[in-house]
Amino acid sequence: MSARALIVVGSNIHPEHNLPVGVAALLQHPEIDVLAVSPVYESEAVGRPHDPHFHNAALRVETPLCPAALHTLLRSIEAENGRVRTGDRNAPRTLDLDLALYEGMDGATRGIHYADPEIPSRSYLAVPLADVAPDWVLPDTGSTLADTAAALGTDGVHRLHDDLG
Repeated sequence: MSARALIVVGSNIHPEHNLPVGVAALLQHPEIDVLAVSPVYESEAVGRPHDPHFHNAALRVETPLCPAALHTLLRSIEAENGRVRTGDRNAPRTLDLDLALYEGMDGATRGIHYADPEIPSRSYLAVPLADVAPDWVLPDTGSTLADTAAALGTDGVHRLHDDLG
């Protein structure tokens, strides 16, 4: 049995190289069926205005992997592509792959969020997610991603291009 999930991809260290590499890893994985990929957006690094800007995109996927297994896969792809996690959650990174939403799940278990609680307040998350799943309803707010993105607007988020290849 497969479930739909939304994944956010980001980078602010050589993002022109690292973002496509991260997406390619998901496209090539046998247990991930990528159904849609958003355009790439640029935004300032949260809490670190002097750091390089982030490039972000979102993917709608179908997978037989449970949320914990999908989370583990995303972390392994990050590590394979030079991601080093530190105590600073806003530190620059080569690749950031986050499970934003998982069909039929909300809340968190063992630190894994199945519905990212920052989506309603972060346009760099909501805007690309709305591109790939506009009608997906956020469990905490009851709003669709399209409505959430529209409410936040695109202030601080600049669309770069449609092609991740």
